Amino acid sequence: MGASAKSGSPGSLVSPQAPKEALEADKADPGEVAEVKARQRETKTGKYGSQPAKPYQPPQTEEEKKVKKSWVAIKIVDKDGQPMAGEKYEIELSDGTVASGTTGDDGCARVEGIEPGNVKIRLPDRDKRAWQPK
Repeated sequence: MGASAKSGSPGSLVSPQAPKEALEADKADPGEVAEVKARQRETKTGKYGSQPAKPYQPPQTEEEKKVKKSWVAIKIVDKDGQPMAGEKYEIELSDGTVASGTTGDDGCARVEGIEPGNVKIRLPDRDKRAWQPK
């Protein structure tokens, strides 16, 4: 005899996404690799030029919670205005830390308890030409 079914709530479905564009394989020419690394370090772009960011840490103590009172929320929708669930995001906070995750079923994400200031929002799975801020 099998076990009886347990109660609970079902998960939500996420629509499949189109595969990413195929890219050329890495090159193994040491001279060319050294040039690419030097160029990326100079322009502060790419794998070798990016600056490490401190990971986001939510406020821990009551004092931190009192000091950090701001929040940021995003909503990602497709061209038809429908929410995009499971969309990866990165939010670089004003203190340089990065909060990252995926959007919920409603296409929304929210980070609370942060220092007031400007943020930078990135959608790593989206091409710059594929989306526009509202």
